[in-house]
Amino acid sequence: MSIDAIGGGGGYNPPSISEMRQRMFTKMDQDGDGVISRGECETAAQEMSQHTGLSITADQMMSIFDLDQDGVITQAEQTEASPAWEEHMKGLMETAGIRPMGPPPPPEMGGELAELVKEIITAMDTDGDGAISKTEYDAAMQQLGYGQESDATSSSASTEETGLAALLARFLELLTKMEEDSYSRYSQESQNYQGMNSYA
Repeated sequence: MSIDAIGGGGGYNPPSISEMRQRMFTKMDQDGDGVISRGECETAAQEMSQHTGLSITADQMMSIFDLDQDGVITQAEQTEASPAWEEHMKGLMETAGIRPMGPPPPPEMGGELAELVKEIITAMDTDGDGAISKTEYDAAMQQLGYGQESDATSSSASTEETGLAALLARFLELLTKMEEDSYSRYSQESQNYQGMNSYA
């Protein structure tokens, strides 16, 4: 990975709350008649329970969503009652020890990563005053092949030879791995939340 990759790349863009609610209604309304029957709630509850490992029942869904108690759930009722349903789901999740979906936590700056940061700063701080001046920064960039008019081949060779470049390369490698591990854990945790909340 090159130094240019710092700060680059995309991220996970979760659907909006309204989109998740719309997906839930559309998926549950299996016959497409514009309302959700008790039978459709039974099917949805069974599938959601299988997907999440939690105990979700049609009685729970009907008691929360069927506001006028006429035996079916309209989209207007689903929209109005969704906050109450989401609170109910959060309660089930907390009981089961499932973390609600959200941005994955950033990698912790500790261990080898923290030591590498210290080494990089020390390598750039040539006068040892504990701060990196513009002159020191510019000098470091030149060591890495930036701001020079040399061709790409000589610039690459110079970058490989400098200890600073090796430190930065290791830093990026370790940071990338930590980010991948963080997203992997987040993906596993968010699957349950998506199954309960969006039924998608």
